[in-house]
Amino acid sequence: MLEARTSARPEAALRRRAPDFLFLFLTVAHSVFGLIMVGSASLPLAAAEWGDPFYFVRRQALWLAVALFTLFLAENIRPAQLRKLTLPLLFLAWAGLFTVYLPHLGVELNGSRTWIRLGSLSVQPGELAKPALVLYLAHLLSKKGSQVRTWSRGFLPPFVVVGAFALPLIVQKDLGTALILVGTAFLVLFAGGARIRHLLAVAALSLPPLVLAIVLFPYRLKRITGFLDPWQDPGRSGYHLIQSLYAIAHGGLAGVGLGESVQKFFYLPFPYNDFIFAVLAEELGFLGSGVFLLAYATWIGRGFVLSLRHPDPFAKLLGVGAMSAIAVQALMNLGGVTGLLPITGVTLPLISYGGSSLVVTHLLIGWVLALSRELPRR
Repeated sequence: MLEARTSARPEAALRRRAPDFLFLFLTVAHSVFGLIMVGSASLPLAAAEWGDPFYFVRRQALWLAVALFTLFLAENIRPAQLRKLTLPLLFLAWAGLFTVYLPHLGVELNGSRTWIRLGSLSVQPGELAKPALVLYLAHLLSKKGSQVRTWSRGFLPPFVVVGAFALPLIVQKDLGTALILVGTAFLVLFAGGARIRHLLAVAALSLPPLVLAIVLFPYRLKRITGFLDPWQDPGRSGYHLIQSLYAIAHGGLAGVGLGESVQKFFYLPFPYNDFIFAVLAEELGFLGSGVFLLAYATWIGRGFVLSLRHPDPFAKLLGVGAMSAIAVQALMNLGGVTGLLPITGVTLPLISYGGSSLVVTHLLIGWVLALSRELPRR
């Protein structure tokens, strides 16, 4: 009788319920707020370049509709069913990295050949690598169990796959996405029980190739020197960071008001994309940006808490991987905009303009919402 009751307990614990309300509410709230900020930050450039001040916000609204639909689909798929898609999605994502070299399909934007053109839309295939790698790591580590603590059989194979994704991205001048993948892999392996000394060893072994990748490309080296001392070359390598810091400083305590940013008028590069937080800080000030960061951190923290509460190792690592990819990208963006890290050109999840990033981020969020529907009641 005790055996029958024990065997039925996991099944009862994984019954489908409504998704976590707080995490879903914060996701939608940040998505809508991001749309507002894209509209505010892009009005001058959109009017000058396209003759339509609402050009970018209109496109972002369409992408947001697609992203929310993707979230709805993802949160209705059980993590156990999702596991069957691991290898097909991994191969599709890896092959997609090379579509940028196809004639009449791959295009170069902002100095990086990481885009493909589909009609009037520009799509970044590298974005698909994030969910593919998260799904693969969750599947592999939950399958290996305690073997992840061994070097050759448990720890090394995942990083071979990570390297197979990171190398093409580095060649395509998309170091930011490559670093997101590596950072995500480190966090998932740590959550999966990998030894700290193995993680440190891989970090040490990865340092020389990273330095080589920076030195071989002069524009990357200029980003490092611009990060260390932006005023050494204020008109070139330090220009982006200086204009970002001007915007943040101009916001003061209470901000200049929503829509009243000065730096977005052709001073700050990519104000609606990479540097949207600088516009946010200028318009809302220290208090407004502080409230935003608190809500943003609460949203990310809630995702991690939901993931770690799941009893199934695969679902737990899937959620940790999804939130790690979002958190690493957010830290890289915020660090670059505020001068705490070198600028890598990655967007701020849910807030910055960009269709591919928006859809993939909502896909990852949908996976976390899906596992939240299986959590046992407290």
